[in-house]
Amino acid sequence: GLAVAGIIGLARYHSFALPYEGIILVTVFFYFLTGLRFTTAVLCGWLTFIAYLAVELSIGLAGEMLLNNALFLALANIIGSVGCYSLEYATRQNFLAHGLLQDLAEKDFLTGLLNRRAFTERAERSWRQAQREKQTLGVVMMDVDFFKRYNDHYGHAAGDEALRQVARVIGEHARRPLDCAARYGGEEFVGVWYGLDEVQLLAILQDIRSAIEALGLTHAHSDAAGVVTLSIGMAYLSPYPHQSLSDALRLADVALYLAKEQGRNRVVGKRQDG
Repeated sequence: GLAVAGIIGLARYHSFALPYEGIILVTVFFYFLTGLRFTTAVLCGWLTFIAYLAVELSIGLAGEMLLNNALFLALANIIGSVGCYSLEYATRQNFLAHGLLQDLAEKDFLTGLLNRRAFTERAERSWRQAQREKQTLGVVMMDVDFFKRYNDHYGHAAGDEALRQVARVIGEHARRPLDCAARYGGEEFVGVWYGLDEVQLLAILQDIRSAIEALGLTHAHSDAAGVVTLSIGMAYLSPYPHQSLSDALRLADVALYLAKEQGRNRVVGKRQDG
């Protein structure tokens, strides 16, 4: 913009007429075609306006013509400012709407954790990453103990609130980029923890179990404890090419069954190395 203003002024100085309208095109270019943010585009546009006025005044352009040119260039800046702001606002709104729709598509409406479909996608990515990097994975199935009895006795509203609190505890322990946790269905939850040794993973799962018990949600009809508790089955493995995420989930489900058989409110792990 400054260069164009200078060229126009230099041409006038040497009595060579260049079309003034070119600087209007440059101004429009700033606002709509460069991808500049609103504030930057406005700064460029109005600096060009000021530079143009300064150049034309310095070479003594006739007052009436200068006023006419300045008016149209100012109008181009005003229209460009409004248009650029509208475009930037619409872009931001579309970005937020896309994020909201993606969030709604991926999250379980009750607990805020991933839903089953989104979990499968995330877990498959972690699985492939673990295969490439030769890292371990912990694939975990979790089930709220005697939840049907809880729902029947305390009502569905209380049951929903219990699930939300359980989900919050689980989610707080799966925040690393390649970890994920989801509501798998009903009172069942599932999670993947990436690249931990077995002792570290067991410690996290024990923390989850004890934190849920510490919530102190009264469950008078539980045979495991007087409060809401969680049974956890863990499959600990290094993913090999002949294995799949489904294999790991089945192994975790076997471990969960053993946890229930052994009295619930506990963590049971099974290791599979290949």
